[in-house]
Amino acid sequence: MKPFARFDMKVPVKVFREGEMYVSHCQIFDVSSQGETEEEAKANLIDALTGFIVMCYEMGTLFDVLKEAGFVPGMTEQTEPATGDEISLVDIPLPFMIPENGLQECHA
Repeated sequence: MKPFARFDMKVPVKVFREGEMYVSHCQIFDVSSQGETEEEAKANLIDALTGFIVMCYEMGTLFDVLKEAGFVPGMTEQTEPATGDEISLVDIPLPFMIPENGLQECHA
């Protein structure tokens, strides 16, 4: 099965040290994770955010969650956090796709 379409989401995250661990937090969705290194904390947060988005989709609440988080439709220029900010952007790979046979079924 070849995917017909795919999309990713880019969200700001903050990583900080708390004791011996690094904590990563996405304020937009209020999702956090942790790891022994900054990279591990970010990777664990990406996994948590992916699971969160998929769960919202499966529960039928994704639209409401995105709207509540402040997402709006439309194209705007991408802006990066200012240099020196503790916030960085991460890509959340979302595992949604339209299989080739699903596309044919939609147009039948």
